[in-house]
Amino acid sequence: MVVGVTGGVGSGKSSFAAELSRCNGSLIDVDKLAAQIIEEVPEASDRIRSSFGDFVFKEGILQREELASIVFSDSLQLRRLNDIMFPLIRSALMPLLLPYRSPAKEHVVVDMAVLMEAELDDWFDLIVLVIAPREKRLHWLQKDRKWTLKDISLRMDSQLNDDLKAGRAHVIIYNDRSLNALRKKARDLHRYLSCKNSQNT
Repeated sequence: MVVGVTGGVGSGKSSFAAELSRCNGSLIDVDKLAAQIIEEVPEASDRIRSSFGDFVFKEGILQREELASIVFSDSLQLRRLNDIMFPLIRSALMPLLLPYRSPAKEHVVVDMAVLMEAELDDWFDLIVLVIAPREKRLHWLQKDRKWTLKDISLRMDSQLNDDLKAGRAHVIIYNDRSLNALRKKARDLHRYLSCKNSQNT
């Protein structure tokens, strides 16, 4: 089974995805996959340099915050970056998912903030959307990532809103309590899926 976990920045989706994968599966972090693509695929780094300038790289390493300051303040620039990265992510992700297609016993959890923006809904047997109150997300991001309110708002506003995502998700997880409570919801979902799979075999 291929499970996609998505949600807005600061929603807790990565914590949920990590806990779900620990139950009985593997984890693919698409942010890390994208970073690997930029580092290892010349087409990616060349096109980013061409589109945004050499200054977003330092000694061959992408300066993520420099690039973020450009793309999250200008929707056209974000679209330009997505046009570069989305096809490369699709090409890299597809072969990683093949071993987990039904009726595979194990599942793979894909932590992907831009799952729906990249229009990959059909690639997943199950899509889980993690939603958290905006105030909590602001608090967590200021505390954990030391971003300013302006930086956080720009990132939030660049993503599809939760109402649009909710209509395309199979399961919605509300992260409005503690981290332990969120992890318990991941384990509960795993138990439900395991029970459902055993009934179908």
